[in-house]
Amino acid sequence: MIFFSLTFLNNLIQGRIHATKVLKKYNYNNEKKCAIVYAPGGKINKSNFINLQQKKMGTEFFPLVDENGSITGKASREICHNKSFLLHPVVHLHVINSLGELYLQKRADNKDVQPGKWDTAVGGHVDYGETIPEALIREAGEELGINRFSPVFMVRYKFTSEVESELVHSYYAVYDEEVIPDPVEISEGKFWTASEIFAKMGKGIFTPNFEYEFNYLVSNKLLPIKGI
Repeated sequence: MIFFSLTFLNNLIQGRIHATKVLKKYNYNNEKKCAIVYAPGGKINKSNFINLQQKKMGTEFFPLVDENGSITGKASREICHNKSFLLHPVVHLHVINSLGELYLQKRADNKDVQPGKWDTAVGGHVDYGETIPEALIREAGEELGINRFSPVFMVRYKFTSEVESELVHSYYAVYDEEVIPDPVEISEGKFWTASEIFAKMGKGIFTPNFEYEFNYLVSNKLLPIKGI
């Protein structure tokens, strides 16, 4: 049985994939599995290898970390999002255009955390066995269809919501090419000016994590957007 992500299928149907799809036996960490791999130029690496057994079992695992980012174990998505407050890493990418505007995504209504709220352009969990840079590239491709960008690291911090604790690794990138939001994960997306964002703060429009991070980045002059 071969499994495809919804993002992969949607992009395939829409003709958005212009890269090699590889069907082969691939030995990764001594696990021999038949896998579909979506990789630019056909290059197979840790970040785009699909563990079919994990998909088949319906379980997604996240690494557990300390506040310095050192891995201490692993746990399932369900456990991490069930008020266990086990610290696990996530990546954020703030996408800025050459006009100094900030791209935000509106989370789909079916999301298990903060549905229907406007949020950072790219945000996602690091999978177990994946590095931070690999997760950043994967999430940017899956959520917005962007693959060629130069991320700039800004800050790492711990954020605790009502359901989970995350170690956030925040980056930004200047990007002027087409952005193609994943319709399964994102209901809409657009560029915002700084004044538009400030006008909507504290009104339940943005996720609490976005408001916290945006204010921190602006206060510390880490986010190079116009009008701040």
